[in-house]
Amino acid sequence: NGIISALDRGVPYKGHTLKLLQTNTAINSGSSGGALLNRCGQVVGVTNMKMYSYYNDVDGMSLAIPSATVKRVVNDIVRYGSVKGRTAIGITVGAVPDEAITQYGTPQGLYVSGVSDGSDAKAKGVQVGDVITEINGVHVWDTNQVNDIKDGMSVGDSLSLTVWRKGVTMVIDIKLMDYYELFG
Repeated sequence: NGIISALDRGVPYKGHTLKLLQTNTAINSGSSGGALLNRCGQVVGVTNMKMYSYYNDVDGMSLAIPSATVKRVVNDIVRYGSVKGRTAIGITVGAVPDEAITQYGTPQGLYVSGVSDGSDAKAKGVQVGDVITEINGVHVWDTNQVNDIKDGMSVGDSLSLTVWRKGVTMVIDIKLMDYYELFG
């Protein structure tokens, strides 16, 4: 029946969390890319995926890129030939599981599972295995928090990461990079 049940559904993809519309609009495999319309016929998004479990489709749960995002991307591609100005840190992170906090004394935060070559994070010494506990003085434990912080900033701005590494806490200041320049 076309109900949008979430406006900012975070979906992890290649170390970046996409902010998508969640809808119960039926989307069949292979039919992504169509317009998601409101009852007035206005485009509110572009369908891009249907949720799946390991065993089968998840009926009634599909995702769409918000039209504001699509418009920004299309305008950049027309103007520059690529998307400009999307901020990137160059790290892949995930929440530290409660079991690791309890069993190993790991602090609550975000476990770094990847650091991109060419990123300022790598140049400044962020390593796989680090746990980021704060960004710009804000305690973080969810990837959406990271995106909320960096999305309010610009390419070249500094981020202050409080990092826990093998029982030692340190602060590493890094610069945000252009997503396209970092990942092509």
